[in-house]
Amino acid sequence: MIGRTFRYLLGVAGYLLWTTGAAILFLWLFFPDQAVRQWLEGQAAAHVGGAGVPVIRSLRLVSPIRLEVRGISLKTRDKSQDLVQVEQLVVQADPARWLGGEWVLTWTADLGGGRAGGLIRLPEKGRIRVEGRTEGVRIEQAVRLDLLTGRRVTGELRAEGNCLIATAFGNKPRCEATFTVLQGEIPLRRALLGMNKVTYGRIQGRMEILGPVIRVGQGRADSRLFTAAFQGEARLRLPLSETGLRAEGSFKPRPELLRKNDRPLEAAAIRELAAQEGLPFLLNGTLAEPGLKLAGRSLASWERIGRQW
Repeated sequence: MIGRTFRYLLGVAGYLLWTTGAAILFLWLFFPDQAVRQWLEGQAAAHVGGAGVPVIRSLRLVSPIRLEVRGISLKTRDKSQDLVQVEQLVVQADPARWLGGEWVLTWTADLGGGRAGGLIRLPEKGRIRVEGRTEGVRIEQAVRLDLLTGRRVTGELRAEGNCLIATAFGNKPRCEATFTVLQGEIPLRRALLGMNKVTYGRIQGRMEILGPVIRVGQGRADSRLFTAAFQGEARLRLPLSETGLRAEGSFKPRPELLRKNDRPLEAAAIRELAAQEGLPFLLNGTLAEPGLKLAGRSLASWERIGRQW
């Protein structure tokens, strides 16, 4: 009796295993690449609105547990240039973890000359959790800010964080991350203390994204010429160049910056103010026109001080 029951259970298990294997093989051989690619482009277009045109060059299931997507980009409306580009994204199941009851996928992406990767934790309480980190990603290669602002911002991005994505349609994703940007430049609309661009060694902070709002806290910047602390937020708008920016903090020039300034009166005024607790600054404008004020004065005002000497 026990032997017959055991053989019956073994047969059921074998049948289920065979059926599952056949279904996976069928899905692999007849995977609807084009239909899935078009569906993903449509879903992305619904989320980015009129910010650009999402395009996926190719998508294929290279094995029953590995999906490769190549040439992911957000193009300008006329599709002539890439605003954002990811060379390749690979999503893969981890059978060992699944057998252990951990329902996760691994992902890796090549972008901006660097790499990102992490885990996708499958739906739990109506949410998908995406975890990851980036290494060696060049901002100027991954995101073409120069097409939106006319200024080429550079630097190497390192970040680590997670996003919670609700499976119910219409709910906003929520993301949190810590970030560091190394060795880069930010061109200025007007000269600041003789600088036409801000050259920095490190910018770091914490970032939170909730729908169209991006908040940054505990921000710090360090350079051979200055240090700064800041916090603020950006509100995405269309066109993207009209994205609202607001940030405030303190700016402390190093002696090297004041020595290289060729306007003595401007340098003297800055030195006197900075000797207290650093110069307060306010950035209030758009991505295209940030509207920076230093110690309550616009950059144009500081230029006039320099000319009065």
